[in-house]
Amino acid sequence: MGIVLRNLILILSLGLFIIGLLFSDPYVLLISVLIIILQNFWYGFEKFYERIIFITFNATFFIFLLGRIIVSEYFNYNVNNSNLFGLAFFDAEVVNHILISLYISLLSLFIGFHFVQKFFSQNSTVKEKIKYKTGYLEAFRIFSKYFFYFTVIFRLMYLYEAISVSNTEGYYETFATFQSQMPLIFIILSNMYDVAFFAFLATKPRKKESVLPIGLYIIEGIFSLLSGRRSGFMLNLLIIFIYFCLRNKDNKENIYKSAFKWLPKKDKWVGKKEIIATILALPLIMVLLNMIGYLRAGSELTNVSLINSLYEFFYSQGISVNVIGFAKTLADTIPEGKLYSIGPIIEFFDNKIIGHYIFGQPIFIGQTVERALNGYLFSHTISYLIMPRLYLMGIGYGSSYIAELYTDFGYIGIIIGSIIYGILISKFTSWFYSNNILIVLLILLMTRALLFTPRAGYTSFLVSTFSLPKIAALIIIFIGAYIVREIIIKKRERREFF
Repeated sequence: MGIVLRNLILILSLGLFIIGLLFSDPYVLLISVLIIILQNFWYGFEKFYERIIFITFNATFFIFLLGRIIVSEYFNYNVNNSNLFGLAFFDAEVVNHILISLYISLLSLFIGFHFVQKFFSQNSTVKEKIKYKTGYLEAFRIFSKYFFYFTVIFRLMYLYEAISVSNTEGYYETFATFQSQMPLIFIILSNMYDVAFFAFLATKPRKKESVLPIGLYIIEGIFSLLSGRRSGFMLNLLIIFIYFCLRNKDNKENIYKSAFKWLPKKDKWVGKKEIIATILALPLIMVLLNMIGYLRAGSELTNVSLINSLYEFFYSQGISVNVIGFAKTLADTIPEGKLYSIGPIIEFFDNKIIGHYIFGQPIFIGQTVERALNGYLFSHTISYLIMPRLYLMGIGYGSSYIAELYTDFGYIGIIIGSIIYGILISKFTSWFYSNNILIVLLILLMTRALLFTPRAGYTSFLVSTFSLPKIAALIIIFIGAYIVREIIIKKRERREFF
């Protein structure tokens, strides 16, 4: 019965979407968008643990691309009579374009995810048996844990430096020009902390053993928050929540009983305490993030109420939806032939590999006119075109995978790109249950980055996952684990001998 009702809701959203298109009515289109995202959440909650990544992605989509519209239109927060839905536009054609883009992305995301769920076995990779040498998995878990403890020290040092500079020079100036004064090797090590952390989690450790590493990872997020970077803190919490949910299903089905022998048969990761704590913490976290936003903008915390803070959180975080509109209104001034949807990959090779290491050209750093017009990052280009003076001061609009796909390929790009996202999210869930620790490690890294793409580049999650420091960290961890295994084996042989 529940599935029938959800399908009726899906059909209703499609009907309203078509009516909104025919009559060019932004209000009808908005309702269709709200109904389709409600359908996506409903669909996700039907199998909560299996679809937790899908649910969370829709949640970040809502926060970054729909939050401002909702609080402005339905709660009259920061209403500007000259604009529609709290957006930067009054022209109904532009607003309709934004809503059409949001709808087809959400629908395509659902189609891609549901297609894999419906026609492909979710447990196909679970059956694979990766045979590691005796003691290697245990050594991998030990080395990755202590390597994380080592590298997170440098990460916290880096963030402490950023906090100090931010407090003296201001957030926006720091964001645009900050360069750590730590030795280069320390900076490189600081960029390896998350690989070591996820490598440890990929071994499926006991919950008790995970408490300290997870605690340090959350502290890293708090340091990031204090430096003015709210997204780092939020993404840290989200990926931990996802991991808890996936492990809860993992241990319930006892998938790893043969491969990971140190796993207990029952190790409940999500229970009533965790659910209650999450529900109570959510509004407080939103208020905290909003307060940080006030402080980094130089505003005073006066007359800040809980409800207004929640409204402001969604309003301020939802600014990324304007990028979709600007991608249309500024289409004639956006440099052509850039393929922004794969821009992070192009800039990584062209700027850092070919341009810098081969031809000795300087690397694009900070926010400059050259980077905005000659680079391949849509976030820099669109921010400069929208507000050139503020962009050069360090203020940016960010990006959105929807805006990039539309700029490169039009609406068909949004459809295909979102379907691919849906397929990836579904496969990420099933690949998490692989016995291959490298696959699980990469899935965790990519999932965290993917959650941010509603306000970031379409392929930015790939570049952030496969950056040079992270590849170096992978090599160190796998070699280090092999060395630790040899030490463990030799110690055991000595004990058996004596």
